[in-house]
Amino acid sequence: MATVSPASATGHRALLGVLAGTMLVDSLEIVLMGVALPSIRAELGISAASAVWALAAFPLGFGLALVPGRQLAWRLGRRAVYLSALAVFGAAAVVAGTAGDLAVLIAAEFVKGCCAALTAPAGIAIIASTFGEGAAQRRAMLAYSLSGTIGATAGMLAAGALCGWDWRWAVLLPVPVVLVLTGLGLRHLPKDTPGLPRPAARLPRSGPLVRAAIGAAALNGVSVGLFVVVNLQLQNGFARPAWQAALVCAPAYAMLALSVLLAGRLLPRYGTARLVAAGACAAAAGCALYLWHPEPGTGGLGVLAATVPIGIGYLCSFAALNAGASAGLPDADRPAAGLVLQTAVQFGGVLTVVPAGALLTASGDVRTALLPVAVAAVAGLAAAPAGLLARRKPLQ
Repeated sequence: MATVSPASATGHRALLGVLAGTMLVDSLEIVLMGVALPSIRAELGISAASAVWALAAFPLGFGLALVPGRQLAWRLGRRAVYLSALAVFGAAAVVAGTAGDLAVLIAAEFVKGCCAALTAPAGIAIIASTFGEGAAQRRAMLAYSLSGTIGATAGMLAAGALCGWDWRWAVLLPVPVVLVLTGLGLRHLPKDTPGLPRPAARLPRSGPLVRAAIGAAALNGVSVGLFVVVNLQLQNGFARPAWQAALVCAPAYAMLALSVLLAGRLLPRYGTARLVAAGACAAAAGCALYLWHPEPGTGGLGVLAATVPIGIGYLCSFAALNAGASAGLPDADRPAAGLVLQTAVQFGGVLTVVPAGALLTASGDVRTALLPVAVAAVAGLAAAPAGLLARRKPLQ
């Protein structure tokens, strides 16, 4: 698992910049497409049921490629796979941004998801092997995680502004960044050392991992499902500008960034179980509020009433779910547990967005479209009932 470390502190910073930059680009995709979806639907003349596949294709590709991607990186080398995936991602982004029909757009987004599944786990592995253990690795992982959460928030706002001109500019936004990252990666990504240990052929079996995976899938399903339905409602139904839709949805992702910063304080104080339960309750409350009164309100205040509680859900439980997934597992099984959790997160979004789009097309009613989101919220509550009364202990 060891790799050749850069010789200087400058080299370490440059390497971390490449890895964090790639994480930022990966995190842009869902929010960029979510904000652009109403414009894509209008230009291509397609239904909501069809349009949502342009968003669902990315997490579907990501989720399907995560586990086999780990084996591929072992066979071909992390550096080669990372750089190849980054280059293909950029090419697919160009195809997506210039697509003339929905099928091409969906295919390009699926390829981008597969590429992200190759770079994201590799980035974590490279940080672990290059920065060693201790404070240096913790700082690097914090920067890596923050880049993803900040990227999601900034990407949403950027997409809202760019869609005012043309949705294609929003979809093409990652392309220049990927070009720069590929060039820097060729210079700074460490070469693989022969004899890297083969990843496990099996996935860990653990009750806490299953419950954490359900909780993470539910939280992301509620967030992404509500985000897409609200954007379609605001932009297509109420003719609100894309920037306003992005602005009122951004608080949820901003609080996701806060969760990374506050994890070191919250986890020791409250324990994973309580935080997961609190997050599930907050997300369910946001969903219930919008089901009760699905109107944007003046200045989008009605949307904020739903997105802020979902943001609180991220704040409470994002780090706790990650910690709970590996509770009680040996060190050798923890990377595989992380893959299981990430796969669940991606599929959680797909399982709410696709039926929500179909129901919105069939009924034209926002409440009906939000039923899959409500089911996800209930699943999140059901996965962590013991946490409501738990005393500072790992997720069980």
